[in-house]
Amino acid sequence: LLSSQRLCWRDLSLFSVIVLVLTQFAWMGINGGAKSGVQQEVYANARFVSEKIKYSIRNATAITSVTPTVLTMWSTVIDLVGGKVRLNGVNLNSDDTTISGLTFTDNGQNNVSFVFTLTRLNESVQIRSSATLRL
Repeated sequence: LLSSQRLCWRDLSLFSVIVLVLTQFAWMGINGGAKSGVQQEVYANARFVSEKIKYSIRNATAITSVTPTVLTMWSTVIDLVGGKVRLNGVNLNSDDTTISGLTFTDNGQNNVSFVFTLTRLNESVQIRSSATLRL
């Protein structure tokens, strides 16, 4: 009888360890999936903002003014207000992301470069790009 009780406790201990390990793997998978979703949103928002800025530059008829924080192209204005990049007053990045450090540089010959950092929760990405007017 005593040996069968030991066997039962040993089986129960082994079962408990297996359940604990499987639970840890499940939590890692859930947390990894959540982080992956945040990463995807950060990169998608950053790419969208970057592509909209480049599209606006390429399709402008002329660059009117370039300051470190505001790019003006005739009737188009791109600026940063309250963590949102705006194109003619319309926010380009989503409400749950924040953009910082937006800086425009006039490189001459109708070329403008820009840099910004987009953040959501603890995930961020920095974008550096440039575009040239198509004349």
